[in-house]
Amino acid sequence: MSIDRAEYIAALRKVADILEDNPQLRLPYQDSFTFHFLSDGSGAVPNMVEAAKCFGIDFEKRPWDNYFDLDGFVGPIKIQLSSMRDDVCKRVVTGRREIVEPEVIYTATGNMVTRIEEDVDWVCPDSLLALAKEKESSDA
Repeated sequence: MSIDRAEYIAALRKVADILEDNPQLRLPYQDSFTFHFLSDGSGAVPNMVEAAKCFGIDFEKRPWDNYFDLDGFVGPIKIQLSSMRDDVCKRVVTGRREIVEPEVIYTATGNMVTRIEEDVDWVCPDSLLALAKEKESSDA
């Protein structure tokens, strides 16, 4: 999905205006913006560095799993620049060791087991859009 940059920026400003004009509205659950720099052939490192410079804030390195992130804050909003770890870091083997451990084999026993499963119905209010329209007409 490709989003027009100008349209996206305008939408962010509109959301900020809505939040400012409606203090009763809760803040979004997500308190962060993640910018992905995945392998697109243009080089994650220079693109991440350029992005970090644009923000002009301090970032901390956070390697995890297969990812490498730079985390920083603009006020209370977390800014995360993220890439695949092997696009940013170099893997270096510093040694080898042999580990001996018991082999575990799982076999079917043929025994029957019983578990309890709940039957569930979901009871939901009428359409949230309809409720929002009722509020708008009562505010008028």
